[in-house]
Amino acid sequence: MQPATVADGTALVVKPGSGGTEHGGFAMVFHIYQDVVGQWRWYLSAPNGVKLATAPQGYARRGDCVLAIKRVREAAGAPMLYDNFGALSSVGSAALAAGY
Repeated sequence: MQPATVADGTALVVKPGSGGTEHGGFAMVFHIYQDVVGQWRWYLSAPNGVKLATAPQGYARRGDCVLAIKRVREAAGAPMLYDNFGALSSVGSAALAAGY
């Protein structure tokens, strides 16, 4: 089973079990679901299935939830790092991967 996608290529659901990681070879995956009151929500999971981030609110329409995911993905292109000592700086993904 391939990931379900929307027009912009956002992977929404992936069947686990192939590629050596929980998400079939994907590094991280956004999942969309409806909560118990019918609101649309998302969460981002790591390759091992651990939730890394969740939607801070529910959305009445699924499309609004997908747009929220798109905004998160766009904002992650230039991550900011705030450490416990108060330093705020723009950090490239290579620096984050290297542990800086």
